[in-house]
Amino acid sequence: DKYTVKQLWDAYSPSPGRHATHFFDWKTSDEIAWKQKYRIWMEWVKYFFDNGGTLVAGSDTAFIYALFGFALIRELELYQEAGIHPIDVIQIATTNAHKCLRDEDRAHGLRQGAPADIAIINGNPLDNFKVMYGTGVNIYGKDGKTVTPGGGVRWTIKGGVVFDCKELLDDVAEYVKSQGPKKP
Repeated sequence: DKYTVKQLWDAYSPSPGRHATHFFDWKTSDEIAWKQKYRIWMEWVKYFFDNGGTLVAGSDTAFIYALFGFALIRELELYQEAGIHPIDVIQIATTNAHKCLRDEDRAHGLRQGAPADIAIINGNPLDNFKVMYGTGVNIYGKDGKTVTPGGGVRWTIKGGVVFDCKELLDDVAEYVKSQGPKKP
């Protein structure tokens, strides 16, 4: 992957001598067991949420093929798969963290005069969280044949500074490329 340095790929590689390399000698039985664990996890996450528990998004990145930024989107999809409405998932990923950190200025979302960090996305994440991938996502036409590149975070505004996300991705790809080949 052009956004991942060799050291991370090495750390992801299955090895019985390394902590949390779940995919070493991965079998069908492991896959089935993990699917069952995820089903149970999702039931409890939904139960916790429905009973007033506060959820906060925060992917476990640089761990078992979870790449910074990309893994967060997968986490949001899992919350939705657990039965949480997409608008609530967006709140989990945004204002809930600020509430937990007692950051009152940002705990209430976008408001006039309040500080805010904003991602400008080409698409509707309430319909498809994949549109939040920095790299975008393919949009398929109703004819089943037409494929149009779409989605993607186009701009990010952080602390009043506007960042071109495509340029940032290009910078990451260039840095990764400068680190040399992934395989000897």
